[in-house]
Amino acid sequence: MKHRYYIFLLLGFIVSCDNSTTPKLRTDSGFDVFVEDVHASEAWLEIKVGTTNISRDITLNFDSLPDSVMSLSIKNDTIIHLEELNPLLTYSISCNLAETTDFQASQKEVNFTTMDTTSHEFEWSYWEFGDYASSYLSDITIIDENNIWAVGNVHLFDSTGAQDPKRYNLLHWDGNEWTTHKQTVKFRGNDILTPFYGISSFDAEKVWVASGLPIEKKSYGWSLHDIRDYFGPDVYCNIVHTVSSEQLYFGGKNGNLVSLTGVYWKQLNPGTDLHFYDIWGDYNDEFDEYEVLTISGNYLKTNEVKIYSVTSTDANEIASQGIEESIGGIWFSSNSKYYVVGSGIHTKHTLDEKLWKKMNGPTIYRLYDIQGENVNNIFTCGAFGEIVHFNGKSWKSYRESGVYPNQYKFKKIDYKDDLVAIVGSDSFNSVIILGRKM
Repeated sequence: MKHRYYIFLLLGFIVSCDNSTTPKLRTDSGFDVFVEDVHASEAWLEIKVGTTNISRDITLNFDSLPDSVMSLSIKNDTIIHLEELNPLLTYSISCNLAETTDFQASQKEVNFTTMDTTSHEFEWSYWEFGDYASSYLSDITIIDENNIWAVGNVHLFDSTGAQDPKRYNLLHWDGNEWTTHKQTVKFRGNDILTPFYGISSFDAEKVWVASGLPIEKKSYGWSLHDIRDYFGPDVYCNIVHTVSSEQLYFGGKNGNLVSLTGVYWKQLNPGTDLHFYDIWGDYNDEFDEYEVLTISGNYLKTNEVKIYSVTSTDANEIASQGIEESIGGIWFSSNSKYYVVGSGIHTKHTLDEKLWKKMNGPTIYRLYDIQGENVNNIFTCGAFGEIVHFNGKSWKSYRESGVYPNQYKFKKIDYKDDLVAIVGSDSFNSVIILGRKM
């Protein structure tokens, strides 16, 4: 484009030497406007002005808001972020490029309709588990509304009322009630009762647990995979995320990160000794593959943060600039919205942006996890009974709703088909909360 531009100017100069009355020809330099993304209260427009190397003045007129005008001057292709839009409203925008000495005026029009919001109204139920000592639940996975698994460490009395010295590490919801289980696994020929820390599922046949080592649910029970045979004695995992039926990721303390693709295990060696706290994946339509991100830190010791983009064979650090506090959870809709929570909520629209932006509000409490069904239907949870929902336009806290005690520390969320499941503990009991959209 640049080469043609200079040739055109040269020809114009030659003609003007022959006839001084010939006007200089002008072009619009490839001006165009595209709708890049639309949420319920936000939209992103991509404005293309070509390679002109000079400032171009552009005016945006909102036909649906007659008094709203935006003016800007740009040299290069630019993304414009529109905020505080109204949900479920069609916007028509006239984009006018001003005339210059070398380029003619041009006009483009774009139209888009914002997403609708979702309801903040949920019906809540909660259950406490624990008879003695300190009990906790650390993760939960929803297969469907009648098949939910939670893991942790629960101490109960036995049938005689005495303290049962063996912990319960697994709880199951069948649609009517929770049942507690002491789930053993085979290890070197013996049945052992090991702590369960993380759990994830793709469907009823693909359920995995992180228990220091990976554990798989099979038709005959739960089977341990001793991946130390491949990777050495220091491998350790306490979180797990199922991306697809054939792709899993496990993370843990001291930089441990492992993938399972089909039947093939791979240690990813991210090059950090920080602890991995959360993993999330979403399908990227642009690249026709899953995008997977994981976060690591050193909570209560330093505020160091590292974020990695991972594949089945590799882990590459990506930008974490703007996040200067400890983190706990990550969720995103690929190429549309990225959230990292911890001591605050940080967001990006795309990973190409240089900085993570910290939101104002919606809570003062530390957050440990975040999950969503779409960019207009997201839950986050944390300390002091904090549960917050984003409906695409506004955030709502349920902490003071009175539907559950607010002394709980909520650690993990799962969200599926308008059912949210959250686990945590207080100083003594473990707790599960289910919320159903009304």
